[in-house]
Amino acid sequence: MKIEQKIILVLLAVAAAGSCKQATNKQAETVETDVIQTTTTSTTEDYLIKENSAGQFTIGQQIPFPADDIQKKYLSKATEEGETEEPVYVVTKNEQEIMQIIPQYDYEKEAFNNNIGEIIILSDKFKTTAEIGVNTTIEEFVEKYPDFSIWYTYVSGAYVIETRSINNVQFLLDENDFTGKLEISSEITTLKLSDFKPNAKIIKIRIIYM
Repeated sequence: MKIEQKIILVLLAVAAAGSCKQATNKQAETVETDVIQTTTTSTTEDYLIKENSAGQFTIGQQIPFPADDIQKKYLSKATEEGETEEPVYVVTKNEQEIMQIIPQYDYEKEAFNNNIGEIIILSDKFKTTAEIGVNTTIEEFVEKYPDFSIWYTYVSGAYVIETRSINNVQFLLDENDFTGKLEISSEITTLKLSDFKPNAKIIKIRIIYM
């Protein structure tokens, strides 16, 4: 065999070995990435808060009723036309109320239908992928979601902290933890973190399609 041919064979062998090593490194990186992704949350799908959903319940889908752990009730509500009763589905777990489901209102038929229009989470079992849920402090929320915003609406009297990372999810705060001064000039009033007591906690989570 000529010297030139031997040199070419050696170069090909080196190149092949390098490719194998590179492929192995890529496989190792993929495995490492998968591990990081799967350990971002310890919350199961049954209690995971996502855009438009909480566990098995998703905005727009049919309410799974009747069921042993879901009870239909009627709540009184004051309106301009007077007091009226509206349906609400109460979800329980081990005899504890963990969620309320408000059905969608059909404006054409002027009646509530059987689809999920709003979800109110009451239990700290439900978490986001960043482990944020009921009883989480606002400081913990801000640490996990630095893109946060806080606001008040006089329409429902709600104090809300939210993140652009999860659309249609509002984390409700206790009005007794508000220590700032409200200067209402529109339906939505922007607030600051310093307007609340230290370690103020999320008391409910509202999911609604907007």
